[in-house]
Amino acid sequence: MEPFRLAGCVPTEATGELTIVNRWGEMLFRAAPYSPWDGRSMGGKQLPQGAYYYLLKVETREKTFEVKGAVNLILED
Repeated sequence: MEPFRLAGCVPTEATGELTIVNRWGEMLFRAAPYSPWDGRSMGGKQLPQGAYYYLLKVETREKTFEVKGAVNLILED
């Protein structure tokens, strides 16, 4: 499986935090500092196909910003 990456959102000199939640807002994954999401929960369990929501918080010396959106997890056989 190809990990979910937010290309270009976290500059090399910045710190970031990625949070993945399900449709009920339950936090399933958190990476601080930022690292790509491979479709697994924090406990390492493969999550089922479906829509998930992400929040990426990025902090640089100049500013702090957030990127939010949805991602569809599709599993291949």
